[in-house]
Order: sequence, then C-alpha cells, then structure tokens
Amino acid sequence: MAARVLIAESFIIIAKNMGLRKLFFKRDLLNAITSSALLVVEEKDKARPRQILELGIVAIKLLVLLCTARTNRFYIPGETNLAERIRKRAFDSGTFTVVTSLFR
Repeated sequence: MAARVLIAESFIIIAKNMGLRKLFFKRDLLNAITSSALLVVEEKDKARPRQILELGIVAIKLLVLLCTARTNRFYIPGETNLAERIRKRAFDSGTFTVVTSLFR
C-alpha cells in the first residue's frame, strides 16, 4: 500500500506540469483516482487503515490540482489557452463536481 501512496504522490509532481495534466483525464485513470478519493468519505463511521486514508488524501490533492489552473495577469501565448482547456476538461469530466462533493 505504501507503494500506491508513493505512486500517487509522483502523479502530483507530474500533474504540476500543465502540458502533462491532460494525461490524467483518461477515463480509466480518472476513475481510479476518483474511487481512491471517495474511500476517505465513504462510510465515515467505519475504521479504515492508515494507508488507505493516506492514499485517499493524496488522491484528493491530485483532483484539486487537476481542477485548478494557475492564472497569470499576463497572457502567455499557448500556455494560457492550454490552462483554460484543461480546466474546461475538468468541468466536463465531472472532476470539479467530485471535488466539490468531497469538501461538503
């Protein structure tokens, strides 16, 4: 399980690169990340192992990172359009909805 947490943390490092974020919006990978994040909030009264909670928290951080796009006050040709397209893809795939429901 510790390997899964390390892999998820490496996904966060990869997702910080705006050009590579689109890889995380493939259906299978996004479903796996979402299900890992939902493990934290499902059946709150049920005891969960520490590693599962750590994996869920890292998955939530990754989903939040995928939903955000850094905004600059300056227009950067190419990069600004890419950030907006990725943010729109997060809305279209339901990632923003999942993150919103996780924080309620």
